[in-house]
Amino acid sequence: LRHSAERHASCADCALRWGSPVDAREPKQGRTALQDYIGDARWRTRDFEASPAHLAVVERLCSAGASVVAEDDAGDSALSLAVAGGLGRVRGL
Repeated sequence: LRHSAERHASCADCALRWGSPVDAREPKQGRTALQDYIGDARWRTRDFEASPAHLAVVERLCSAGASVVAEDDAGDSALSLAVAGGLGRVRGL
C-alpha cells in the first residue's frame, strides 16, 4: 500500500492471473489478502472508500472468490473488519 492505488491494483491483478490462491493466509495473523487490505487503517485515515482504484481491488478479490466470512486468528473476517471500520461502501460490494 506504499505505492499508488493503481499500482497496487495492478499487482493484485497480476498475482491473481498467476494463480495465487485468493484465500491464502499470511502466517503472522492468519489473514487473507482481503482481510489484510480491508483491515488497513488507511481506509479510515485516508478515506480509501472515496478511491475507485481501492474499491476496485476489493471487487477484484471478491470476484476471484475471496471469502468475506473467513476468520483470521483473532476471529475477524473481512466483513467484520469493514463493519468495525465503518466502511459502508466496502460492505456494499
